[in-house]
Amino acid sequence: MSLAAMTARRWRRVLCASAALACLLLAACASAPPGSAPAPLAGTGSYTPVHGANTRHYVLSAGQSFSGATLARFQNPLYPPALLPLKLAPVTLVVQLVSGTDGRVQRVQPDPSAQLQLIDHAGEFMAAIEACTRQWQFAPLLITTTRVDDGKPQQRTEAKPFSLVHAFSFELRDGQPRASLARQ
Repeated sequence: MSLAAMTARRWRRVLCASAALACLLLAACASAPPGSAPAPLAGTGSYTPVHGANTRHYVLSAGQSFSGATLARFQNPLYPPALLPLKLAPVTLVVQLVSGTDGRVQRVQPDPSAQLQLIDHAGEFMAAIEACTRQWQFAPLLITTTRVDDGKPQQRTEAKPFSLVHAFSFELRDGQPRASLARQ
């Protein structure tokens, strides 16, 4: 047998062995170990602030400034686990979060322009939003008034309640629950 024929024969063996190894590795990746259960699906949600249809603003006078009303602590909502097998179309809910003077969310309500009756399982998604936003902490909204009395500046700071409108979006992508920022 010639050297070229022996080299070609060895390369065929190497290629066959490599192909067999690749098949074994792919098969190992495709199957779960015996006795293990598939990992349960879990989902997350996210949010983005939006301008609500009926958003009111504090009107500041000369010598007044404000600070706060920013998120200090938050978590994303979870896709409701009971809805995962239903493989629903993407859902976006717009809600108004009403915060007290301490910056804690006191009330979660659908934005007046939202038509929840048109959204399948809106109640479950609203419950997920409410569960996560009750854990949120905003920096309190502070309005500082500066006045000059007898040539000396005097400041008074007062915490005020406030509300913000946020859009929460939930979706399944490739069978996995995901949430992305809602674009309004």
